[in-house]
Amino acid sequence: MNYNIWQACPAGNGWLPWEPVSGQWQHPLIAPLSAAEAHDIARKLRSVFPGHLFAVRPATSGKPLWPEAMADCYDLPPFA
Repeated sequence: MNYNIWQACPAGNGWLPWEPVSGQWQHPLIAPLSAAEAHDIARKLRSVFPGHLFAVRPATSGKPLWPEAMADCYDLPPFA
């Protein structure tokens, strides 16, 4: 199954909308991201962008919901 990584950036009064960040890795010569690969990339991105939210989702499931409805899919402890 193919997985996507989504990012939500903090803003002064809340959060900016979810944006896909895995699109830059989608190329015809690169295999789709597995769950393990997507979570590994999300953990690395989180270390570079502290305070940002990253969600790993199956490609067929679309944009994440806010935040309690998706807590099990965030790449945050204890779910990381």
